[in-house]
Amino acid sequence: MRKLFAALMMLLFTCFVFGQGKRVVVTLKSGVTITGQVKELVATDHVTLIVAGTESVISMSDVSSIETEDTEAPSQSGSVLPHPEKLIVGQHTIFDKKEYPDSLVFDIEGNRMVFLLVRGGSFTMGYDGRHSWAMATEPLHKVTLSSYYISKQCVTRGLASTLNQKKATKKQNKAYMAKSWDKANEIVSALSNKLGHTFRLVTEAEWEYVSIMPQYENIFERDKHFEWCSDFYSEEYPKEEQINPTGPIKGKRHVIRSFDAGRNKWQRNFSLQTNNYDVEPQVRIAISVDKIIK
Repeated sequence: MRKLFAALMMLLFTCFVFGQGKRVVVTLKSGVTITGQVKELVATDHVTLIVAGTESVISMSDVSSIETEDTEAPSQSGSVLPHPEKLIVGQHTIFDKKEYPDSLVFDIEGNRMVFLLVRGGSFTMGYDGRHSWAMATEPLHKVTLSSYYISKQCVTRGLASTLNQKKATKKQNKAYMAKSWDKANEIVSALSNKLGHTFRLVTEAEWEYVSIMPQYENIFERDKHFEWCSDFYSEEYPKEEQINPTGPIKGKRHVIRSFDAGRNKWQRNFSLQTNNYDVEPQVRIAISVDKIIK
């Protein structure tokens, strides 16, 4: 009875100290730290943080500690606040070590799709003139992603014909070119309906995370091409740390990304949602681990 009373008192204390609106530092058992504003805290279940305007729900089973953010000025003794973490292009750390299948294979009426596991972690998103053809990839900022699966190949003409219920065309194994974001999204929705899973276009952060990791370089073909991302386009990245970012809430243009495997450079561009673009991007698909591994 005494232990139960102590647990209830601790629960009330936690909810009081880390009440709504408080800025806190959440340390995960993986060692990753996340700073944000508390929207909701259920001490026995989860904490919801607002990080750079985006909500992130964190299970308490993954949390090591929660502390209020230290916003006090340096003392007069000459001590100084620690320097912020230096962000380095291409730097990444994998923290999700849970047991998942390394790949998933789906057969859609003879069209085989392979999805590769990408373990969640943190990385420095963004590039500079040495690493990117486009300058719309700044500033560098830290991003944390949950685990997900990404298609090893982009959607083929054969799969697109099957999903659109159209007659097969020549060169079925060639990549399907989606002239607009809407057409790309229609393909993903059709695949979700066909297989009963929540597939989606890859986010820009997920695309870039894969592109900096050597073990996934084989998914990018040598011929340079653009691929659709789910995000609306913004001319600059946010400066703040982000968790599972999905881009601006609204817009008229969507992000398209390209990796020039021959020169080891990235390019970032955009296309209107419904208008055809002079470069027809391909369609790469993703699915969150928690949407398929129960």
